[in-house]
Amino acid sequence: MAVEHINNLTPASGVNTSFISASTDFDYFVSVVCANKGMGDAKVTIYAASAGAAESAKMYFCKEQVISGNTTFETKKLTVPNSKALYIMSDNGNVAFSCVGLKTAV
Repeated sequence: MAVEHINNLTPASGVNTSFISASTDFDYFVSVVCANKGMGDAKVTIYAASAGAAESAKMYFCKEQVISGNTTFETKKLTVPNSKALYIMSDNGNVAFSCVGLKTAV
């Protein structure tokens, strides 16, 4: 298995965006890099959940993590089971998210 680039997005401000979709074929072992391209602080949230999951069923990897202007933040390696999707959100439209890691067959 080789480490591969999975996805990259710059979502609109305050919008929960599906970053990795739930899959019947793969589990993921990934890290997410968040780059704040603006001058001001940004808050980012990254979590995994099944479609329509209650708040108590979400697996948060970071919640409202502050990233200073023109800096980056990288999560630890995350395991995202095939039944869950990975979601990202920032409080402004200046944060670019990138995801690299392993896809493991289910």
